[in-house]
Amino acid sequence: MPLLPVTLEFYTFTLVFWVSMYGWGRLVTFRATLGLGFALTTVFGLGVVCALGGVLNMLQLATGGLLNALLVLGVLCALPALGQVFRERRERLAALKREARWLSCFALFVAALVCVLTYSTLIPEAYNYHDDYQKYVNQPLRMIATGSLFGSPLSCAGKEVLGGQALFQAFFVQNLGLEGLNAFDSFFSLLLAVVLVLEQGLKRGAPGFALMAAGLLAMIHPQYVNTSALYSAALLMTAAVFLTPALIQGSRDSRPDALAPILGLSFCYATIVALKSAYAPFPAVHMAVICGLLLAQGSPKLAAKLALSVTVVSLLLVAPWTSWTLEQLASSPPPADSWALSELIASDSFGEALPQIEPDLFGLKSSLSPERAYYGGTPLVYTSLALFGLLGGALSLFFKSREEPTSVAPPPPAAEGSPSSPTSDSALEPATLAPEDPESVDRWANDTFALAAAGFTAALAYLLILITVCPRFMRFNTTLRYAIPFLIGLVPAALLLLLTTLRSRPVSRRVLVGVWLIWVVSFTPEAFRRLLQGISYGSTLAFPTVPFLSDFRAHNREVLDGTQTKRVATWQEHVPAGKRLIAWTDHAFLFDFKRNPVFEIDDSGLTNPWAVMPEADYLIWEFAGYATRTPETLASDVRRSAKVVRDIRRANLAFYRLLEAKESQGLLKVIYQDARAKVYQIQR
Repeated sequence: MPLLPVTLEFYTFTLVFWVSMYGWGRLVTFRATLGLGFALTTVFGLGVVCALGGVLNMLQLATGGLLNALLVLGVLCALPALGQVFRERRERLAALKREARWLSCFALFVAALVCVLTYSTLIPEAYNYHDDYQKYVNQPLRMIATGSLFGSPLSCAGKEVLGGQALFQAFFVQNLGLEGLNAFDSFFSLLLAVVLVLEQGLKRGAPGFALMAAGLLAMIHPQYVNTSALYSAALLMTAAVFLTPALIQGSRDSRPDALAPILGLSFCYATIVALKSAYAPFPAVHMAVICGLLLAQGSPKLAAKLALSVTVVSLLLVAPWTSWTLEQLASSPPPADSWALSELIASDSFGEALPQIEPDLFGLKSSLSPERAYYGGTPLVYTSLALFGLLGGALSLFFKSREEPTSVAPPPPAAEGSPSSPTSDSALEPATLAPEDPESVDRWANDTFALAAAGFTAALAYLLILITVCPRFMRFNTTLRYAIPFLIGLVPAALLLLLTTLRSRPVSRRVLVGVWLIWVVSFTPEAFRRLLQGISYGSTLAFPTVPFLSDFRAHNREVLDGTQTKRVATWQEHVPAGKRLIAWTDHAFLFDFKRNPVFEIDDSGLTNPWAVMPEADYLIWEFAGYATRTPETLASDVRRSAKVVRDIRRANLAFYRLLEAKESQGLLKVIYQDARAKVYQIQR
């Protein structure tokens, strides 16, 4: 458990960040009357800040000071809403008393989750020494120092990630230090996703079902292995699900505030892509499913209207984040240089035999395995979540076609920030209204539509990832890990909507409760394992052995206590201030970006289509660091890995040999060397 003052500092900043994002969300939703609620408004704010951050990165202005200015402006924007809550405190307290029982349950659940996260993930003592230290940590720190995470043509920025995750991480790192790197994803985003589900369940008069869905969201084993987007992506997918009913209702009625859900869904889509390009299938599949359902209902004009408006707005919002990538692609093929880097890496002259990938029928065979997966969890259980999405979507459409709702959602929600209408006394039964209430019937139909869209998207995305990626591009264990955020973001939300939709079918609801219980029981051992690992070893990394190694923990202590920083500073001292520096090291984020223009190299950046050696005067190569892969390790990985990892390892092996050749030719002059690294002056 971290020291109490440090923990309170993390809590305080997370609360300030939350209020700030809510304030930015209020800027684009203050006129909306669709009952978006506090959590969805906060997601709007994340989208606004992500769009602004893209512009600032494009202009190289996203420095630490300006990011804090955005934080303060968001808090100021939230003050009018907070003032309204204070002025209406008597009415709101009366409403809270009517909901006291369920709100107490919600508060206990969230408090328990906060305690678990505090002990396990809030302030980690270790990060992934490959993915995090060599790639992801560098991006927010470069942004804070230089105003942009872009700049090196040999980093993964612009290909694997566009920068959205690094932007939000930069807020926390700027104010909490490196220990706060993952607080945005594993703490803030998970808590906001849980609050969003609880809020939406309360809005629909189904608090018991909301607790079930929120519990499932928190229990699904995330297979956490690095600080790239996981719960942040799942949060945005969950928000997209709950925005869909308002999107359909507002568009059909041509309501004046229909722009809010269109803009909100566009924010979700654009921000998801900005977080990590691997999640680009979500907006494509989700919008395709929405349009397909509208076409099936005989609404081609509405389908075309939504597809065009959401697509155009999403592309405009994500455009600043893609400017670096487009600029690099426009200059491809890269200009010829004395290093001939692109030609060497693209060649196949190393003589390694290609690996023989065992046939797996696109990963479908492995996905049905009842054995524990490499990163934890059971593939069969994950697959059952995806199949539930398919079945739930089909059932919702079937029941909708057979009957109108016999009990429907509660009255329209109260104004944003106040509790919704009183709920039923039953623990799981939602409140009901007369079936002839037209607005409630519309709300039931729109929820059914959103359920079908979420369920089909979860199943299709899961299947699409397996078929297109596994096993040729990635092994099944890695492929499954990329699919899990889709399940976390979509299935619990779909479960809540299905439970509230099947109001007149108690037998079906009992079956769903039983299925939910099986899922929770299945994930419980992994949850306890993560908690105990976090308490004992200061890390919830899902690797089977690495987090428990004493040398791994010692390496992380060196990085976090400043020992490695002093070592990197010693290397950089041999490079004159202002000179351009290429760094192929395990911890490029520890360089002083203000002292020297630094072009960092990471393993996957060497496979960029635009890979070319930048013009520089010096090069630092860490050849014997703790996380440095040896030529023997690289060659072994080439022989046994699927395409993505194989290509990365081949590129690293090629660059390793290239540096050795340049040094032997006298084109790289060693001006400093220790047991870990060499500092070269590049000879012209």
